[in-house]
Amino acid sequence: IEKLRPRQHIVRREPLPVNPFRQQCELIDDIKLEEDPTATAQRVSGVFSGVYRLGEQQKAVLYSAVRKGIINSSGSMNLSGLMSQLESVRSEGGPVANAAATVINKIQPFVDTNPFGKEDAQGWERLFMDSQSRCHIIQLVGFVKESAQLITEFSLFDLYWYYRSCGNKENPKIIVLDEVQNLDHGLDSPVGKMLTEGRKFGISLILATQTLSNLAKEEQDRLF
Repeated sequence: IEKLRPRQHIVRREPLPVNPFRQQCELIDDIKLEEDPTATAQRVSGVFSGVYRLGEQQKAVLYSAVRKGIINSSGSMNLSGLMSQLESVRSEGGPVANAAATVINKIQPFVDTNPFGKEDAQGWERLFMDSQSRCHIIQLVGFVKESAQLITEFSLFDLYWYYRSCGNKENPKIIVLDEVQNLDHGLDSPVGKMLTEGRKFGISLILATQTLSNLAKEEQDRLF
């Protein structure tokens, strides 16, 4: 405590400056390649689907709503915009209206918690370079399990892509994740990406868990 002077960020009081719908950029030989709306929509709908166990039709409706919202919003897409897109699908009726209604019912409680505030593109670097508090704790107390997982998954994706574009293995950033068995460990998840290729971008993980039995063999192999 004396050396690190930790600071807690209670998300219920202080929404995270993260935009889950940001079209991430990748640098290839100093050329910036912005993520296509299709890829962003696949990523966002995949996170929601993994947490809420959405059916194929529900996931397809969510994907279409995210993609359309990103294209129409010119970079200002947010959770409220997503709900508006889904409401439009439901009000239009047709074969996908019921699927849209189901998705709305599942994600509405999460949207109502207002976990994400105004985006700060340099927010992660400010946390890691803070000379006063060398340890920052993202505190998710007060959130139900599903909401806490969504906040964590979206935040880790944002952090991963940020340091993928500007990180350096000579200047590692240490990320501590508690109860890591509750997160997605698939190859395309943020934890999966950090485990397989995070080191070259300066991402270093400390993972805490009391059990590994709920993870598939390939997911356990990635940890080891």
